[in-house]
Amino acid sequence: MTDFLLHLGTLSLGGGAAVLLLVLAGQMSRKRYAARWRCQAWGILCILMILPVPLFCLPAPIQAPSALIRLQIPSDAALPHRTAPESEERPPLLPAGGETAGGGSVRPTGTPSAQAAAHPSAPQASQAPAGPVRPTFSVPAPLLVLWPAGAAVLLARHWTAHLRFCRWLRRWAVPVTDPETTRAFRRTGDRLGLRRRPGLLSCPGLASPMLCGLFRPLLLLPQEFPQGQALELTLEHELTHYRRRDVWRKALALLANAVHWFNPLMWWMVRRLEYDLELACDDAVLQNCGQAGRLVYGRTVLDTLEALAARSSKGG
Repeated sequence: MTDFLLHLGTLSLGGGAAVLLLVLAGQMSRKRYAARWRCQAWGILCILMILPVPLFCLPAPIQAPSALIRLQIPSDAALPHRTAPESEERPPLLPAGGETAGGGSVRPTGTPSAQAAAHPSAPQASQAPAGPVRPTFSVPAPLLVLWPAGAAVLLARHWTAHLRFCRWLRRWAVPVTDPETTRAFRRTGDRLGLRRRPGLLSCPGLASPMLCGLFRPLLLLPQEFPQGQALELTLEHELTHYRRRDVWRKALALLANAVHWFNPLMWWMVRRLEYDLELACDDAVLQNCGQAGRLVYGRTVLDTLEALAARSSKGG
């Protein structure tokens, strides 16, 4: 667990640096469609931040195992003996008890190997040297509990908000039955080449259109929304989110934020991702409409922002 937290911290530092680079690239880029490519980069970064592999840290150098060399000392029987010449004086033979003439005792002498054989309990002198001692770093015990607790709290918060929103939809959302709205919905889907389309619902009290749902996506419209070209442009914006699977990107960003909840740059990443997703869809819509359509779309966006601001002021 300690190694995992160390790898997680290294990964979070690398991810924070990537967030700063993407934000800086977005501020320096003046291309019109750069937001779409930044959205691709945000998605890849979120996937890398979720993986429990320290991709941003270098692997530790591999140390070769030290070979153990053991030398076997031959016994006395295997050593050649030198024959003493006849002229040399031989030592006097000792009595059977090993005592000298003076009454003293003589300790037996021999080679080191013979003494080692006589005393098997003695430690061997030729032992392999111990390997290099690697420094260890211990993570404080409170961190081992604090990180999973923070991640669990943040995930539980998102899940609770999702369940509350689903309960609100089941109570108040109704299918759209207006003929003009359904025709505009079909035309927009055909123009974008969508084989499958989300469900179209109307919700009272909703300030702006939105797309929600991972496995069963729904397109939600306010109960009172302008018709005509403004409706078609708004539907094209939301269906572009659906075609690009932006809901899944937001979910990945929230999961990466839960894993790295201790890093403030991950919270900033979620906001920048949402901003770039909206900007990329706006660019896609404005690319296909003329000057009059841009004026209508800009007025619709301003009206939506005013409605959101009024709702937030009432809520505060």
